[in-house]
Amino acid sequence: MADYGEPRSNAMTVTVHIPDELAAHFQQCQEEPAHLLLQDFVLQRFAEGKMSTGQVGKALGLSYYEVQKFLHDHNARPDISDEDQLEDLKNLEKLLGP
Repeated sequence: MADYGEPRSNAMTVTVHIPDELAAHFQQCQEEPAHLLLQDFVLQRFAEGKMSTGQVGKALGLSYYEVQKFLHDHNARPDISDEDQLEDLKNLEKLLGP
């Protein structure tokens, strides 16, 4: 499994109680359970449009390019409305010119 950064040292610690049958899944993984949960949380918030790519990188300690790879590897796309996508396209066309 790919390594997507290390947890930040100046971060909040959260304790989660997981039923034994779910905890068994973590024992099969090579990654630290806390980091897997952080990645899942970040992916969910990004998909909901509540985290930017910059915030994803900051939370996971990733560079811009590592964030892009992480999001691509997890098929993560922000929840953007059709109207917002159209507005973004129009703005891009203005920047690029005729």
